Amino acid sequence: MTDSPSPAGSVAALLRRSKTVLGVAVIEESSVAWSRVEGGPPDRLFQAGSISKPVTALAALELAARSQIDLDGDVNRQLTSWQVPGPSPISPRQLLSHTAGLGVSFFPGYPQGASTPSLRQVLDGLPPSKTPAIRADPANKARSATPAADTPSSSR
Repeated sequence: MTDSPSPAGSVAALLRRSKTVLGVAVIEESSVAWSRVEGGPPDRLFQAGSISKPVTALAALELAARSQIDLDGDVNRQLTSWQVPGPSPISPRQLLSHTAGLGVSFFPGYPQGASTPSLRQVLDGLPPSKTPAIRADPANKARSATPAADTPSSSR
């Protein structure tokens, strides 16, 4: 009996054959098991960005269908290790629809091999995070309901 190639090895081989820039991250038990970018210069940033939004929305809707989260309840009642600072309650529905008034609209990414922040460091705007702390600001609600026009990846 021969050993079959590992999934990571198969994906890495596929990435090497590609003529375009591709990035893959494998998540195991809530952590990145490995990630790789192929087809571009070593300093190329791979931005997962908007790809993660439908995955997050699908997970939230599945939890709501199981009555494990309340889409219209205060998200701070459902969070266990961090709370969204701000003057008024925010619901998961507002987070999913970008109408919660959170102030960070773009994440610049991190070069391969660079220090990357933990989730908590990103939420609190602590180094090595490149963005300010996540805070609810009612003044941002109207602006956050539409795509951010000031991000490098947006088109006008």
